[in-house]
Amino acid sequence: MNAALRAAFAKAGDAPAMHAQDGQVVSYARFAQLVSGCTARLEALGVGPGQRVAPVSENLVVRVALILAVWRRGADAILTDAPSRPMGRGIKVDHVIADRGQIQVAGPAWHVFDEGWMQPTEGAEPDDIDGGGLLFATSGSTGLPKYMWQSADIWYAQTLGFLQLSGKGHGASLVTYAPTTSAFLMAALMCFVTGHGMCLQRGTVEETLSAAKAFGAEILHAPPAVLQDIVTAAERGAEGPVFGFIRAVGGATGPQLLARLHAQYGPVVTVVGGSNETLLFSMGDHDGSEVPAGWAGTVMPHVTYELRDPELYADLAPGAGRIAVKVPEQLRVQGYIGGGAIYDPEGWVETGDIVSVAPDGTLCFLGRDDFIISLGGNKFAPELIEALAETVPGVIQAGAAPIRGPEGDRLALLAVLEPGGDFEALRARVAKRVVVADALVLAEAEEIPMLPSGKPDRPAIAERAQKV
Repeated sequence: MNAALRAAFAKAGDAPAMHAQDGQVVSYARFAQLVSGCTARLEALGVGPGQRVAPVSENLVVRVALILAVWRRGADAILTDAPSRPMGRGIKVDHVIADRGQIQVAGPAWHVFDEGWMQPTEGAEPDDIDGGGLLFATSGSTGLPKYMWQSADIWYAQTLGFLQLSGKGHGASLVTYAPTTSAFLMAALMCFVTGHGMCLQRGTVEETLSAAKAFGAEILHAPPAVLQDIVTAAERGAEGPVFGFIRAVGGATGPQLLARLHAQYGPVVTVVGGSNETLLFSMGDHDGSEVPAGWAGTVMPHVTYELRDPELYADLAPGAGRIAVKVPEQLRVQGYIGGGAIYDPEGWVETGDIVSVAPDGTLCFLGRDDFIISLGGNKFAPELIEALAETVPGVIQAGAAPIRGPEGDRLALLAVLEPGGDFEALRARVAKRVVVADALVLAEAEEIPMLPSGKPDRPAIAERAQKV
C-alpha cells in the first residue's frame, strides 16, 4: 500500500488532493511533501512497528497526512479526536500528535505539530516499513464502543475492491463523514488511489455545497444525517454540485431519503451495507423505484451469509433473521483490542442486525437486535417505525427508540416537522400501526440526535422524548 500511494501521488503531481476546511487547496505534490516530512519526524521520534499513534490535529489535511506517515513507519494509527477515549477503553497509546493548545493527557509521549513537520526531507527518505494498521471503534450504537485493529494493506485492498465492484468512485469528492470513522478514511483512500481530490466539510451545509461546487466535486460520500441536510438545502435552492455518484449507507438511509435524492440528482445513488467487523458486504444501485425500509442491495461476491433464528423475528418480516456473515480470512478485522475474538472458529460473525431477503435477492436491514421494541406481544424495529413516520406529509425526519421499563417497553419517537406539519396525523398513523397507543411517547424536535457514524443515537432519542 505504501508504495502504491507513493506512485499515485507522484502521478497526480500538481492536481488538487485536498480542499481544506479553511479553503486552501493542497496539491498532491505538496501533500506528498507533507507526508514525507511527517514520516521523517516520526522516524526521529523513534516511532515504528508495534507502536500506536493518535493524530488528533484539528486540521484534517494534517491528520490524514499523519495517518499515512504512521503507516509508512509500520506503526498503528488510532482514529480518534481525543486520546482519552481509547485509553479509557484500555487501549495503550504511545504517541499523540496534537495542535498547540490542545489539552494534554498523561501517559503518551505528547508532540505538538508545527511548521517543522511540513518541511520536505533532505536527502534520502526513510524506507517504508510494511505491517502498520488502523485502530478504530465501533459506532457505539449498542453501548460503549469497542476498538478493533485492521491491517493497512487489507484496508487498502478493501478500497480497491469497492472501486472495482462498483465501477464508480472515480472523481473529485465531497467527503462529509466524521474524521474519526472508518468510512472517512476509506473515502480518502478512494480519492488517493484514483488521483482525484477530496473536499472537506465546512461550517454550514450551504458553505459546504458552495465549496464543493467551486472544487468541482462529482461524488458525494455522506452519512444519512448529512444526506438529509444536503438534499433539504438543495430542495430549498442552495447552489451545489451536480453529483454523478452518491455513496449512501444501506439500512440507515431510508426509502423516503432515497426518493428525495433521486428526485434531486437522478439515478446516481449506490447504497452499501456492512459493519465495522466485516467492512462492506452488500451493495446496490438505486434506480428510483420504490424500495422497502433498510434496502441495501445484494451481497458482494466474496461474502457468505445466513439468517439465524427466524422464528424470533416473524413479526418483523417473512423470513427475517439475525444475520451472520463470513468473509475471506485475508479480509477479516483482527479482533477487538483487549477483548474477545470477532469471528467464531468457523469464521462467522453476527453483526447484531436483523435482516430479511427480498425475492430478487436484495437485503433489507430491519433494525438491530438490541433495539427491537416489544409492544402488545408484537416486535417492532425502530427503523421501520421511522420509515412509517416519514411517510406522513410534513415529517422531514424521525427517530425512534425503545424505552425499557419494569412494565414493558414503550416507544419513543422524535419528529422533525415542516412548518405547519400535522403532529396529530403523525400520532394517529403510528398509533394505528403499533396498536398500543398509550405506549407511544411522541415529541417534536429540531433535530434527531445522531452518533458520529451517522446512525441515530437511540439512547439519546429515548431520553429526549421523555424530557419533552
